[in-house]
Amino acid sequence: MAMVLGKTIHLHNTSFQELLSNRRWLRHELAHVQQFRQLGFFLFLWKYTIESFRHGYFHNRFEIEARAAESDESLDNFVFQPSNKQLQRSSA
Repeated sequence: MAMVLGKTIHLHNTSFQELLSNRRWLRHELAHVQQFRQLGFFLFLWKYTIESFRHGYFHNRFEIEARAAESDESLDNFVFQPSNKQLQRSSA
């Protein structure tokens, strides 16, 4: 599972390597990073929450955008590579 807050993709029960090896999943999460960047941290969270209440997760416009981004190869250039220290910390 992954959840984006701002410019950070938080992982649960998965590894960074798993996320990187699944390009569609990575692009989906990177789309959320871009959404945060476009709207700002609190405005994005507010709008995302309202969308989820009104339309549900699957029909939330931000999720629709993120699913569409899964095939957008331009997002492949938007990947941050963590340092060895960060990789060690995430596997602990």
